[in-house]
Amino acid sequence: MKDKTLKIYGVENVGGVYIDKGVNINFHRNNFIKIILSQKENFYITLKNQVKQPYQAILIQSNLLHKLEGSDKDSIIIIYIDAYCFNGMRLKDRQDLLKKLHIENFAILLDEFYNLEKKEQIDEEFIKYFINSIIDTICKDNQSINSMDNRIEKSLKYIDQNGFISIKNVSDYINLSPSYFASLFKKETGLTFRKYLLYKKLMGSLKALHNKENFTSSAYEGGFSDQSHFIRTFKKTFGMIPSIFKK
Repeated sequence: MKDKTLKIYGVENVGGVYIDKGVNINFHRNNFIKIILSQKENFYITLKNQVKQPYQAILIQSNLLHKLEGSDKDSIIIIYIDAYCFNGMRLKDRQDLLKKLHIENFAILLDEFYNLEKKEQIDEEFIKYFINSIIDTICKDNQSINSMDNRIEKSLKYIDQNGFISIKNVSDYINLSPSYFASLFKKETGLTFRKYLLYKKLMGSLKALHNKENFTSSAYEGGFSDQSHFIRTFKKTFGMIPSIFKK
């Protein structure tokens, strides 16, 4: 932790909230949908081969390569959403990968968040309410929830229940050949089956890290073979080392 302004709040199967000043994250892409909000000062997003642009509120789809620079004068809130949970599906948009939002639409929610944060009264129930309310606000005027092939939905639930199983186990479960399942899985999720399992490992390790496990324990909890593999994967995914996410 670089200073006392950094805080991380998380709720399993909903998402996580990260708050800090002077955030500077190099070019990275990850499997989380991100909502970034600032009350006062602009933050800057740079896409590959493009000039950095100022924002106060933005929605970034998963797997979009980008760089983030925040202001030292104002903290920003970064909400990480599991791209494959219910709310992730609501926010999914393959056409508009980076969407500017109107910060005034979130003013009341942000005031409520910061008031409780100052009093150190934020708990998991509030974070759940806060994330869901932010997403409801974004989705209010958008089209209906994105649908997914029910065989892939079934396979995702099966993986959640059974852990890190082979592609043949999953494809047999939904009565598809492994090759057809692999193709359909990538079409529906945007990830190969192998990368999805790596994503699930990272989520498991993040949960352990948030629960104050050390790096070695967090790595094994998520299913990584060693700590170094976990740290490399984390840095590639988030653009920073995992120590910054320690509570």
